[in-house]
Amino acid sequence: MKKEANVFKIPAIIAGEEVLIEVDVISLDIPMLFSKTELKNHDMVLYMLEDKAQVRGQMIMLNTTSAGHYLLPLIPTSEQIMKVEDVCVINLKEASSKEKLRSLEKLHKQFGHRPKKAFIDLLKSAESYTA
Repeated sequence: MKKEANVFKIPAIIAGEEVLIEVDVISLDIPMLFSKTELKNHDMVLYMLEDKAQVRGQMIMLNTTSAGHYLLPLIPTSEQIMKVEDVCVINLKEASSKEKLRSLEKLHKQFGHRPKKAFIDLLKSAESYTA
């Protein structure tokens, strides 16, 4: 539902409760980030030493991206939420096609749904890219 030129309200599920999150859409290639104001609006308290948050009275363990940002689940299906134990190191040069595809899908989710060029640059820097 559109509110202003680049401000939208999108549906999400936070701590089991359906909510609308107001987002500003910008032309930079970055994942969605919560402002301090938005965190406060959803009654969130961060426990950074324990990597967890109290959200609307419910304690939630927070996973992190490889860049160190917290991941807050906003969708109800567990298959779409990246779990820390699912992130593993793999040698892409020696992996089967199926393992490569699975690993790239995980990287895509982990890095906030980055575009193809960003992944090619990442793989080239890791010397794991083959055209």
